[in-house]
Amino acid sequence: GLRQTLGDDQVTSTSAVRSLLYATLLGAAALGCSRQRNEDFVPEEETARRALESYLVAWQQGNKDQSVPNAKPAVMSGDGIHAAGRPLKEFKILGPVAADAQRCFAVRLVLDGPIEEVRERYVIIGLDPLWVMRYADYEMLLHWDHPMPTAKNSRSPGK
Repeated sequence: GLRQTLGDDQVTSTSAVRSLLYATLLGAAALGCSRQRNEDFVPEEETARRALESYLVAWQQGNKDQSVPNAKPAVMSGDGIHAAGRPLKEFKILGPVAADAQRCFAVRLVLDGPIEEVRERYVIIGLDPLWVMRYADYEMLLHWDHPMPTAKNSRSPGK
């Protein structure tokens, strides 16, 4: 085979490649054994429901933060409607629904300013913190997407 000179020693390139391949495979196997699975971050249904309810109550009471005050375990939110500043007048958790996520609930929201009734799905992921995300926002996150700025908010470079 091919030989390569390294100082005073000679090593065949096939054995060097083989050694590198074995080291890579061993490293990958070691990492694979210590990795957690997505299922390890799925809260129990009742825990997820309580997190969703605490988030919605905090929003209804005027909390504008991404986190729910005094929640144990911690509850964080990712909700474009809430982030846009729409007040929540009332809500009803309708129950679990099928989705591309383990814990997803349908919710009827009555928004204020102007009054509007909408049905949304919320995904709850994580253990501590628990993340409550509107399904549409969750989907954008999964696809590395984001809402595009409106024409009045967009600026050209250099302006």
